Amino acid sequence: MKPIDIQHRGNNSIYFVSDLHLGLPDIETSHNRERLFIQWLSSIESQCDALCIVGDLFDVWFEYKRVVPRGHVRVLGALARLSDKGIPIYFFKGNHDAWLRGYLEEEIGAIVIDDCQVFSYRERLAFVTHGDGKGPEDLGYKRLKKVFRNPFLFRLFSLIHPNVGLRIATRFSRGSRKKQEHLRLSPKTVEARIHWHVQYCERKQKEFPVDFYVMGHHHFSTTKSLANGASYINLGAWFDQPLCGIWNNEGLAPSPVGQ
Repeated sequence: MKPIDIQHRGNNSIYFVSDLHLGLPDIETSHNRERLFIQWLSSIESQCDALCIVGDLFDVWFEYKRVVPRGHVRVLGALARLSDKGIPIYFFKGNHDAWLRGYLEEEIGAIVIDDCQVFSYRERLAFVTHGDGKGPEDLGYKRLKKVFRNPFLFRLFSLIHPNVGLRIATRFSRGSRKKQEHLRLSPKTVEARIHWHVQYCERKQKEFPVDFYVMGHHHFSTTKSLANGASYINLGAWFDQPLCGIWNNEGLAPSPVGQ
């Protein structure tokens, strides 16, 4: 995989966020999270060399040819503002917002990443991906992911009227979340899933060594040491403690938003 080289300017940084799940669980709560995100975007604007949205910015996002989901106007405008100022925005497909059809590229200038990407910055390398289906386990989800990402099925689903299609997608997303809720409350299960990521990163290190691995998906913020001095960083989710990853001259580490 050829790294994307991002030039640094002075004391600027690359910023990472993941798993905002805008739209969940209701309009008011989502708007509060959205306002915080927009305030944060404004605060980093003057010192941002690039922004990486590492999947699941939206809880449900499906683009029809001429229709996109209702809402999220404020955050799309804020992202367009960054892009208009020449700040590259890398949008990684998550398991909740993978069904893109060019709207984000055309309207806000985002660079959409289908799965994973390596970045070169300040003479270091970072491997970035949302993290769904990464690791040796979760075989059921991996099979389901192949179905969701199938181009033919994507086109087939897009034939459904948007009012019906988006209702189906929303119900599926929230139904799946409720089914998995008890798993996220189990520290043992969370640690096991993080370990899947670590195993995946250790294998990738043998193929193409990097300095940092940045992921989301499991909604649990943590940092783990890997072989050859590399680090695995999970960005967590924005439900309880919003975090961002900051990559600067000192390295790459998670930081609470607003600090």
